[in-house]
Amino acid sequence: MTGLPLRSRALGLWFPPAALLLVGWLVVVAAGRALVGGIVMASAFALAGALRAWLPEARAGGLYVRSRRVDVALYVVTAAIVLLAFVAVDLRPRG
Repeated sequence: MTGLPLRSRALGLWFPPAALLLVGWLVVVAAGRALVGGIVMASAFALAGALRAWLPEARAGGLYVRSRRVDVALYVVTAAIVLLAFVAVDLRPRG
């Protein structure tokens, strides 16, 4: 394992955004609260972007995929798309 780069050996702090994403998904599926779950999932992607922006590459681990700018931009854009998608969906029953 000594020949592998540091980012391949350590996953870093990818688990807080992943756990938050799982919680948001469970809120949508189990509790049936789409808007709340969507906000939680969007915040998970925003957290991933913030962690990628502030952590050094050696600590970013699983969040480190491309260059810092590209990673942060993609996490933030994904957060915005997820939030807009869940805000746009109206699941109220029509009567």
